[in-house]
Amino acid sequence: MLVSIAEAFKLKYDPNMVRKRVYVSELNVQTDRLIAGLNRKLEGFAAKLNSLFANEPGVRFEASAIAFWPDPTLQAIRPTGFTFERKINTAYSERKYYSQAPVDTDTHLSLLNELEELLVA
Repeated sequence: MLVSIAEAFKLKYDPNMVRKRVYVSELNVQTDRLIAGLNRKLEGFAAKLNSLFANEPGVRFEASAIAFWPDPTLQAIRPTGFTFERKINTAYSERKYYSQAPVDTDTHLSLLNELEELLVA
């Protein structure tokens, strides 16, 4: 693909220019559990937030994301973060999530399975 693009736009391209592969895997998944149910302390914190908005109809807070990011000051080329978060514009009850990881898709799926085992334990 890079060769074709270079030819089409009359650009210089040499395969040796690519020094490192960088992955970004993005997945939409559905879970058996809600993030909120993983830790009672998170549920209590959400209840506190909800009490602050008790007079606002339809406002309901719930734990919705887990993220791990690399330190941006340590590398010139940084991988993206690992995120697991509620899918935008879906009901909490649907248990639909979006996840992003700086790895290939098979590794991403493996990491999600491992995260689930850690959180359920």
